[in-house]
Amino acid sequence: MKKYLSLHFVLLLAIYACNNPKTDTQNQTSIVNIDSIKNSGINYGEKIDGKNAITMDSLLALVTSGKNTIHNVKVEGKIESVCQAKGCWMNIVRADSSNLHVSFNEEFFIPKNSSGKNAIFIGTAYMDTTSVAALQHYAEDEGKSKAEIAKITSPEIRLAFDAKGVLIR
Repeated sequence: MKKYLSLHFVLLLAIYACNNPKTDTQNQTSIVNIDSIKNSGINYGEKIDGKNAITMDSLLALVTSGKNTIHNVKVEGKIESVCQAKGCWMNIVRADSSNLHVSFNEEFFIPKNSSGKNAIFIGTAYMDTTSVAALQHYAEDEGKSKAEIAKITSPEIRLAFDAKGVLIR
């Protein structure tokens, strides 16, 4: 009886060991796929690639040259802050130390921990007057204190952006 139990145990072990393990080639493919995701980034909204994006400086130059609205422009910049309520907007660092407010019109959201990452986004850039109420709402979403929010007392004329897709790297 002991011989049969030992034989069964050995057979079960052999069957388990032959259960189609991954080869080194399959493991390398998985690693390559993960690396390509890290290098290319993750898309939110409309799928875009990182090719032919202009810098923030180039976008500012276009706007200051008299173009108040620029459609289907792809821009690259560093994320300064993100809406902490749901990830429905982000601010991008501008060369003049202000920021570009990028909204997604609640069509998609980005991770709330995206600050400090690089982003490529496509959509429409335009000059906009942002009301005091909207500025206070954005400050609240950003997690600013009530005292900081109360200091916002006048509207701003600023460059804004409605994105239809974002690629975060």
